[in-house]
Amino acid sequence: MIQQKPVAHAIGGIGPLYSPPVSLVAFCVWLSWLFVAFSSGVTQKSPVFTQPGKDARLIGEGVLSLEWKFEASGEKETLQRFELERADNPKFTNPDTFEPDQETAFEVTGLKEGVHHFRVRAILTEGQQKEDQPGPWSETLTVEVSFAPVFVEPASSLEGDKEDYLNEEGIVPLEWSYEPDTEDRTLERFELERARDRKFSEPVTYQPGLDTESFLSGLEEGDHFIRVRAVFEGGTVTPWSKPLWVKVNYVAWWKVWTLMGLGAVVFVATVIAVILGAARANREVPDAVKENAG
Repeated sequence: MIQQKPVAHAIGGIGPLYSPPVSLVAFCVWLSWLFVAFSSGVTQKSPVFTQPGKDARLIGEGVLSLEWKFEASGEKETLQRFELERADNPKFTNPDTFEPDQETAFEVTGLKEGVHHFRVRAILTEGQQKEDQPGPWSETLTVEVSFAPVFVEPASSLEGDKEDYLNEEGIVPLEWSYEPDTEDRTLERFELERARDRKFSEPVTYQPGLDTESFLSGLEEGDHFIRVRAVFEGGTVTPWSKPLWVKVNYVAWWKVWTLMGLGAVVFVATVIAVILGAARANREVPDAVKENAG
């Protein structure tokens, strides 16, 4: 009995039309990679947070302004709204959900002290489809919220090159507000620091106790930067407040001497007027006496 062996047919001498199973597996892998690469080009894009930056830290009140950017993948996709989530853990268990509509900015209020995680995604419709299709979530934005005292009078801004408070006497009244959102810690005192530079290289420390008002006096002429923080029992502290920029600008010496000179002239003129008036009155009295005697 004659056995017939399989024949490998060649095309143009390049190679066999029939490939071994190993080559078939490689072809399937390549085809899968091509499909993934093609699909990645048309999949929905996720929003990208632009404000605040990655791993941000919010100091002050529990108000956070979020901004993000988003571009649809295709012309057939229509943006319906955005969906924003906040959670206390990176797995977003039991998250708080916000719907900022189609706005790419949202302000979250009432944040407590601690670490907060945020993510946002776009809700789209494609073509003639009426059902909403959620897009992929953005990368998680982590924000640490730390409450710190806030200066009320004078208000602290440090915006631009203009000081917050200009004084000509070297006396600065201070007032700040602080409301911790937890009862686990007991406030022990406040701590004030004053320095001649924004880095507080050589600060002078003040202890106003539990009062939220104080004043500094005897300040030298020039720039002064002041900050405050809360100290709790056990040694834990809050972050420093935003620095207050105070500029002390005493009156120029020539103005002082000019004003003193004018005051001296007025004083001397007044004394002379009084003396002349008294002498004139003394001369008029004897003349009147003589007329009455005659």
